[in-house]
Amino acid sequence: MKIIFWLFVILVVLTPLPFGLVFEVTQAFFACAVLGLVIIYCVLLLKENKRPEVSLKRIRPEAVGFFLVLGWGILQISTFTPESWHHPLWAEAGRALGEDIRGSISLARGAGFEAIMRMVTYGAVFFLALQLGRDRKRAAYMLWAVALAGTGYALYGLIMHFSGLNLVLWEERAQIGRQVTGTFINRNNFATFAGLGLLCAAGLYLSEFFKALRSRRIGRDKIYHVLQQAFVRGTPLLACMLILLTALFLTSSRAGVTSTLAALLVLIVFLGLFLRLSSAVYRLAAITLLAVGLGVFFMSGEGWLERLTATDTERETRMITYEQTWQAIESAPWTGYGIGGYEQTFPMFADHRTIRWDKAHNDWLETMFDLGLPAALVWFGVLAGLGLRCLSGFFRRERDHVYTAVGVSACVLIGLHSLVDFSLQIPAVAVTFAVMLGVGVAQGQSSVRQ
Repeated sequence: MKIIFWLFVILVVLTPLPFGLVFEVTQAFFACAVLGLVIIYCVLLLKENKRPEVSLKRIRPEAVGFFLVLGWGILQISTFTPESWHHPLWAEAGRALGEDIRGSISLARGAGFEAIMRMVTYGAVFFLALQLGRDRKRAAYMLWAVALAGTGYALYGLIMHFSGLNLVLWEERAQIGRQVTGTFINRNNFATFAGLGLLCAAGLYLSEFFKALRSRRIGRDKIYHVLQQAFVRGTPLLACMLILLTALFLTSSRAGVTSTLAALLVLIVFLGLFLRLSSAVYRLAAITLLAVGLGVFFMSGEGWLERLTATDTERETRMITYEQTWQAIESAPWTGYGIGGYEQTFPMFADHRTIRWDKAHNDWLETMFDLGLPAALVWFGVLAGLGLRCLSGFFRRERDHVYTAVGVSACVLIGLHSLVDFSLQIPAVAVTFAVMLGVGVAQGQSSVRQ
């Protein structure tokens, strides 16, 4: 189990290295590795006649919803469904070519197959994080791994930024400007990843910091204890937070920075306010954290603020894209156009202003476009259910609140940013989110109750 755990951690840490895992070859390698670990884990359980650390019965509604959506995606790309379900373009293509072409709901079956494999992979990542994250030490290691990995990739991005090199690994960036992208091509995607790393680092740091504030020590002894925790023991995490926050602002991603700050606020409130700190102590801690955040903002937040207040044609085009996507959804609300097929299908509804947009820049809308409204609502329910399990676990547990609080704040970050972007479609971001969510759900139940 130790070998499985550390191999899993290494895989998660390495996912952002090859451009956020956006290429099919690296995705296939990662999928084989993760599914292999799942198989080995299950075989070991059978061999030792043990039960899983967390039974899937505990998350039965979400597990059933996941497999329902997965099954619907398979139906969309299959050719044995009723012909009345198939998109009419298949019949038109057959008449034009004079051939008998077998149709399907999806217009992009190849892209649909890839999307299904990614979905299976993310499910496997969540399963491993759920099982391995039940142990407190392993859960802490996973949050540390995400925080340190995010810091490493952020530090690389800062070095590329300040050195003037317009490179992402060995590739020259197509988008030139004062933007930190780490090992990602798109600054918005890296902003989401850096935000998730920041939440892990902040959660671990604040958890220990607030414990020191709530200690029963008095006078100088307490002051010394708090300062030691904040600036001696907590120095590595504090450094991680400063690096990640600096890189985040320098991405100049409006939605990425705003969503992360909102999620960070949720995390601070949960770990501070709900841990029954005295009002004076909590205000002092909040003011200190705010001062640090403002300091980093004044040093590196100029580009983000300029883009936040600017009005540009890209924003207007997004609104047009949203409208056209919704009109397409209304044309096929029950069946959708096929999982993962937005890029190939949307041009039928686009005009000269949006014809080049291969993403809706809104994961909520794009999911409804791909899956149809019923399946999309089920999928949203799965994610919401797991987030609510983290939330309820936070209030039920008497200790280890950091894991569930981080899980809730990660849902806030992803949910908000998905309204205006597509970061969750980047495998490295989705894998990191699945790990944080899996750990949060695993730690959401007391071992006594279990």
